[in-house]
Amino acid sequence: MTTHMDNQGALFMAGNEVNNKRTKHIDIRYHAIRDWIKKKLIKLFFVSTDDNVADIFTKALNSLKTIKFRTALGVVKPSTEASK
Repeated sequence: MTTHMDNQGALFMAGNEVNNKRTKHIDIRYHAIRDWIKKKLIKLFFVSTDDNVADIFTKALNSLKTIKFRTALGVVKPSTEASK
């Protein structure tokens, strides 16, 4: 499975066994992703915030990004003739 994410810190922590004062509060069950990466069940890739299509579901976007992401998802605005 391939996952694209725009959080470089989370991407780094998932791929590296980091244990310091900033990460010690994270429950061990959330480290399962490290095992999945080692077993090659999942691959993580960085995607820029400007290209993160999932933002359409989580953020208020300007009209240009809304159109861009809507098109990337294959969602087409219904034409006025088709709705009659």
